[in-house]
Amino acid sequence: MKINKDKFYDFLIKLFNELHQSATFYLTSKDEREHNIDLYSLKHKTAVLFRVEESENEESSVFNNLMKNLKSILENIKFSELEIDKYYILSTYKDDDLIFEYIQLLKTDNKYPFEIEFWGWDTISGYLKNYEYLLPKTESKTDKLAINAGGSMTTYL
Repeated sequence: MKINKDKFYDFLIKLFNELHQSATFYLTSKDEREHNIDLYSLKHKTAVLFRVEESENEESSVFNNLMKNLKSILENIKFSELEIDKYYILSTYKDDDLIFEYIQLLKTDNKYPFEIEFWGWDTISGYLKNYEYLLPKTESKTDKLAINAGGSMTTYL
């Protein structure tokens, strides 16, 4: 999957600042990104991870890979020194009830001290449409990025 992460991170920072009516979300350091935290706000004690799932794989393989990695993603946060009350996992994979259920099971079984929310591509696409004014301005209509997420084509930039 090709995605301009810099432009997308820029959009996500603006989106989370807009949703929380603040200007406190920022792109984290390389060290924090190793702990699965891409964006963070100390004021809101909120961390965000954005995962680009490989679209070359079959959908079931992408799903299995994401499910397999969720526990290690959440376990890795324990090593972060950031205070976290809410943790968002954003993925280019589609929204899926099994993922939502598995995250709730992990939270219950492991007693993570923070709330966990999963946004699949369906949710992210909704925010892209509803907050289009936050997208980086492009030079022309041909400057677009098509993203194949969970088998459906969606235009982002």
